[in-house]
Amino acid sequence: MTGVTLSTEQLQLANTRATEKGLTHQVRFLLQDYRDIAGPFDRIVSVGMFEHVGARFYDIEILRLHYAETLKAWRERFIARREEAVQLYDERFALMWEFYLAACEMTFRKHGMMNFQIQLTKRQGVVPMTRDYIVHEEARLRALEGGAKPKLKLAGE
Repeated sequence: MTGVTLSTEQLQLANTRATEKGLTHQVRFLLQDYRDIAGPFDRIVSVGMFEHVGARFYDIEILRLHYAETLKAWRERFIARREEAVQLYDERFALMWEFYLAACEMTFRKHGMMNFQIQLTKRQGVVPMTRDYIVHEEARLRALEGGAKPKLKLAGE
């Protein structure tokens, strides 16, 4: 395993931990920019890095308000079956869960929170050229649900 970092402190800690665990013959850590690493690698894992490198340095879609819409849809579905949740748990739980979903939605909608969707593959032909397949699958799933959903305003409206 090869780990890379630009932090001398992180490099020192990683080497110390590898020594303590007797793993120095299986791992190496480099003080190096990830863009300068020569492969090949059979797997690449990023832990807390993408948010620091800047958008121009990665093949990624920033889903601006998508997660706010996801949370809204979850809240719509929850409200449609709210009485079942009250029966399973209680009114306090239902209120708390509805508030949680609304608060999270507004955090993503109004406070700059966002999700990142990354699709990486070794073979180019595995993932379709466009994301249209996602829209088609969503439509198929909505049809299975009967397309019915309660009218609901955005959280905070």
